[in-house]
Amino acid sequence: MIYRPDDDPRGPRRPHAEPEIIPPGQDAEPRRRDRGSVWVNGHRVFVARPGPLALILGLLGLGALAAVGFFIFVGLVLLWLPILGILVAAGIIAALLRGPRRL
Repeated sequence: MIYRPDDDPRGPRRPHAEPEIIPPGQDAEPRRRDRGSVWVNGHRVFVARPGPLALILGLLGLGALAAVGFFIFVGLVLLWLPILGILVAAGIIAALLRGPRRL
């Protein structure tokens, strides 16, 4: 194996990208890029603004998800009501069987 100074992990790292050289006569400001494109894993992905139909469908889906969550919550409350009633009734019966409190 041939040792090269670039392979030294302790040394300074060189930049992976070359700096952009702006020729004379061009603006120094960066070129305006397309706002609807994003680079993901080396591929350009175009992201469009959602239209009115997409917004309505998204809100309907979010509302349906919220309704399902609400019904699950109500079902859990209705499941615990009889258990809570049994515990309260058991406490009342135990207090009656113990008799009056003496100080």
